[in-house]
Amino acid sequence: MGSGKNSSKKVMLYSELFCSAVRLGVSFDDLISETRKFHGMEFGNRVEKIVKGMALE
Repeated sequence: MGSGKNSSKKVMLYSELFCSAVRLGVSFDDLISETRKFHGMEFGNRVEKIVKGMALE
């Protein structure tokens, strides 16, 4: 497992928290926008891909 800023473990944990926030009524678009703003485009894109995959389950 990577120890870098964008390790898979960190992306998965963030994605799970992201899904919880959306379930509680926080706007997906607002969350992904702020994620990209504070964590960068690469991290945001990875989170978005995972979150959308989780929604299909």
